Amino acid sequence: MLQQINPQLNRSFRNKKDVLIDFESKTKELRVQFTEQLRLMDTRLEWESAVLLELNEFYRRRAEIEEQYSKDLKKLFSSRVEKLHMLERHRSVPGASSYSLFKFYKTVLGITHSQSVNHGVVAKIFSTKMAPRFTDIRENSAKLFQKCKEMCIAGQDEVMENVRQVGQSLRTYQIAYGQAAQAEAKLLAAKDDRRRLEEAGQSGSASGVEKRLKQLDKTVERRREKYDSTKHKALRERNDYLLQLESANACLRKYFSDDMPDILDCMACGFHNSLARAAMMHLNTEDTMKQRQESFVRLFMDTMSQLDAKQDKLHFLQTSQLAFTEPKALKFVAHKGDPINQVCANQSDVLNELESRYNNLQTLIKNTGLESDELWKTLEAAEQSWLSEISVSDYYVNEMFCQAMKESQSGISGDFAADSSQQPEQRNADTDKKRAWENGEFYLGKFSEYMRKNCQLTRSRARAAAISRALGRESGMAPPPLPTKPRKKSIIKVNAQLIGSGKPKLFGG
Repeated sequence: MLQQINPQLNRSFRNKKDVLIDFESKTKELRVQFTEQLRLMDTRLEWESAVLLELNEFYRRRAEIEEQYSKDLKKLFSSRVEKLHMLERHRSVPGASSYSLFKFYKTVLGITHSQSVNHGVVAKIFSTKMAPRFTDIRENSAKLFQKCKEMCIAGQDEVMENVRQVGQSLRTYQIAYGQAAQAEAKLLAAKDDRRRLEEAGQSGSASGVEKRLKQLDKTVERRREKYDSTKHKALRERNDYLLQLESANACLRKYFSDDMPDILDCMACGFHNSLARAAMMHLNTEDTMKQRQESFVRLFMDTMSQLDAKQDKLHFLQTSQLAFTEPKALKFVAHKGDPINQVCANQSDVLNELESRYNNLQTLIKNTGLESDELWKTLEAAEQSWLSEISVSDYYVNEMFCQAMKESQSGISGDFAADSSQQPEQRNADTDKKRAWENGEFYLGKFSEYMRKNCQLTRSRARAAAISRALGRESGMAPPPLPTKPRKKSIIKVNAQLIGSGKPKLFGG
């Protein structure tokens, strides 16, 4: 009898081993894909930090050049204005100030003096306004990236944990069905022994046959009970495996279709807005100076118009398509001889168990959905509060030019006035920056909690749907769908207030 059973068990063992090896291979591929995602995100942050650092250095150097140019113009004006007064009071030429040549020279000197003042203001703007902006953007981007990376790793860990549970359920399911197959083989072998014994008793002597038949009947009954027990256990393990498979696939699908794009959006939250504000300050400076050539204005406006977070994300995903494309769903791997590929409830105790699990899942879905809705409302309010802190219209510098001109005309030192007002402005800026980041941390915390709730809701709904199909419920009685996430205004769009009438359109706004 053992010789008849062993070949079948060996085939079952080889099949189970191949299935587990294939599953481990898929798990390793998914882990490699997740590692590649994190590497690409780190590379993008390093590249953005390098560009922001280069912009900071560019504006500092530009400020030094503008300051030197302003000093040279002032020196030129001071050395020539005395000659102007001498020419105006020249006795040999009465009314010299009325000559066109004199007016021309006076106009040239006036323009030179105005340019000296204006370029001094430009130097101050670039050194105290523009350059620190890119340092702040770089620091905030690093903080934001670290938070988003932690959420990404948490999402990946959750997916891998579900995949690990699938592997564990697969092993348990394979073992249970192997035991059931072994029990069935033993039962058939016992029945064959009894049949041969009956045939031998009919054709030959009947002495001792009845006693052996009774022993074999007990053996057959015992093995039948063993087979029923193992078959029932195998059915339960298959149901658990299928439910875990549904949950893991739902979690995997949600990570690639919802979580990963949302995390990329969160990484860019406020980045393009801050970059647009810096660009608007530069543009306003150039507009006030009235010195830019039209071709450079068009080029700069075109560059600003291309600051679109969605286009950045789309390009990033397209160039990294392999890492961010959702892989194929995990498929049910049936044991040899098991034709059923879905959750079954063809036994009363299993049916009762599934009914209980379905009711519990319905309650969990309802409660989690309400919590998710409340979190979404809080998230929207936190987003608006955060954006209101980082979207201050502080890039208009017309007043600086006007104030500098008034100080120059009245003979008041501009440096003294600037020093007297710089410290309160710096304190206010530091306070606003700290408050803005506190709002940002609150928003990120709620965003992370909202993602966890939605992931839990997705898994529960997938399980409930699988059980609902097994119970044969009508479509109307199926678990309610996930609440449709309202389409909100993108958190990385430039505020409409930044671009007024006649201003260039940023980010397609």
